[in-house]
Amino acid sequence: MEKGKTAQAWNRCWGGAKDKLEAIGWKEPLKDREISADTGYYSVKNLEACKEHEVDAYVPDPQFRKRDVRFADAGRHRRSVDKRHEKYKSKKRWFSVEDFHLDDRTGKLICPAGHGLYVRNRNFQTAEGYKAIAYQAPKTACRDCQLRSKCLRNPNTVSRQVHVFYGKRPGSLTDEMKRKIDTEDGRRIYSKRMGIVEPVFGNIRTCKRMDRFTLRGHIKVNLQWMLYCLVHNIEKISNFGKSYAMA
Repeated sequence: MEKGKTAQAWNRCWGGAKDKLEAIGWKEPLKDREISADTGYYSVKNLEACKEHEVDAYVPDPQFRKRDVRFADAGRHRRSVDKRHEKYKSKKRWFSVEDFHLDDRTGKLICPAGHGLYVRNRNFQTAEGYKAIAYQAPKTACRDCQLRSKCLRNPNTVSRQVHVFYGKRPGSLTDEMKRKIDTEDGRRIYSKRMGIVEPVFGNIRTCKRMDRFTLRGHIKVNLQWMLYCLVHNIEKISNFGKSYAMA
């Protein structure tokens, strides 16, 4: 499934797939079926839809590769794109928790300006029951900081606080999916997308150069997309046979 879809579009996908499979004689076609979708579909509403249809879903969150041990040293293979060291010149109005990083040596959370936030409360808990580690910046660090206007929304705030959530939250579908994706089987199953789904879009967009729609309106665009898929499937049947195309 392609990236950036809303919950409404997701439900249309489920409904359409279910109706078509039932039309050819499948009973309970979605129940216990193994499916995967990219990070654009990762949301509470979409995970609730997976649970409702009883499918065995694998939908990773945007940070799942950062937790994958196989990519632990991936950064050293990348060409630097921050020659002027402008990493922290964020286009966002305010800094978020993603702009901070943990110093494993000192145990402090480092802010975009390079100051260390100390642990204020390791057992912080929100009203909704979420658990987190609360970090606090020293008053002297924030007092004359040049990035203060992008860090503190209220000018009267003395110093920045950051809550880093962790732990298992009972009944959380998002936490459950994260644990599922982080397992060895979860990574293996999700990686199948690279050889099953992505080549379809690659063939249609790059090889066939059908990389844009020339019509307007949902109905017309949908018809044009089905024609693109028809071209793709005809080629598969021609090259590999009908049974392969229907797989």
